[in-house]
Amino acid sequence: MAKILLVEDNIDHIMLMEVALKTSGAKFEVDVAVSGDECFEKFFKGSYDVVLLDYSLPKMSGLEILEKIRKVKS
Repeated sequence: MAKILLVEDNIDHIMLMEVALKTSGAKFEVDVAVSGDECFEKFFKGSYDVVLLDYSLPKMSGLEILEKIRKVKS
């Protein structure tokens, strides 16, 4: 089962993504973070196969989050 970290601040988009993943037929475990800070907290405590990032988040963009993850992981 793939473990996904969904980083999204819009509740409607979270619900749509969860429905899309569930109806795909594949088995996923989805954790949700609604901010960059929450994303970092969950990402560095857990183990994820996939991180789905919203581009436009409060305080920092999805690209900024990705860059910070890449710097820490390398």
